[in-house]
Amino acid sequence: MKTKQNTRSKSILAITFATVSMASTALGDVQTSTEWSDRFGDNNIDPFVRLFPTDGHDMKGVSKRIKTKFFASKYVNNRATRGVEAAANLPVQEKGEWQFKFYLPRAGDGVSGNQRYPDNAIGAIGQLFQNQVNNNLTGSHACIINVDHNDLYVEYRSSFHPTNTTTSVLVDDTITRNVWHTIQLRFETSKNGTGYFRVKYDGKVIAEHENINFGWGEWSGDSQTGGSFITGVFGQYNHNDSFYAGSNQQWTAYYDSCKWRNKD
Repeated sequence: MKTKQNTRSKSILAITFATVSMASTALGDVQTSTEWSDRFGDNNIDPFVRLFPTDGHDMKGVSKRIKTKFFASKYVNNRATRGVEAAANLPVQEKGEWQFKFYLPRAGDGVSGNQRYPDNAIGAIGQLFQNQVNNNLTGSHACIINVDHNDLYVEYRSSFHPTNTTTSVLVDDTITRNVWHTIQLRFETSKNGTGYFRVKYDGKVIAEHENINFGWGEWSGDSQTGGSFITGVFGQYNHNDSFYAGSNQQWTAYYDSCKWRNKD
């Protein structure tokens, strides 16, 4: 394996992620190989598709960017109410690229407590979701972009069972708040050790892994087929409810320049 990676390390809390099929909203009749926007219209997120639109949280275009607001009071101990998320409407089965900008506000300097993203939060701000449509296979994240007490990690895997198939990359050990950051993930799926995964952050390559396995599901040779495909997801997935359950907290995060590319 060729590796170019940030060598800093930190222990990560063991987290069990809920699973969900996104096939009903993320797979559609799409005629383009790229979905992209850096000028979102007011109150909409086109061309991306809202997941769980009745979850009670808020996601909309504001001043050409997307504002997401998570209301802890709307959480009712299920997957749908843990997040405020959107997905690309373009399936990728071999090679893809997911890029977006994110902005995590900190209270102070004119930012109220209800408009911030907590410094001690543990939650995801984006994913590469492994969809499974056929044969009762399990869909879940193939990659998750996690904020952990203001550190930023990218974790990717080649199996739904993460014990020995997850690779974790520390991307930023202190996320600078109240500024925009750009993250880019480039990947190639594989079950035979020919895959690829690269993490780029604020213009710098943080990790580049070759000859790996990435993704799972139905395969034709070494390419995903049938109902197995990857989808780019952005937005808050606040999977660790110990930080907010039973409270009235409000978590805010912004997104811009979202680009999902099928490079098959």
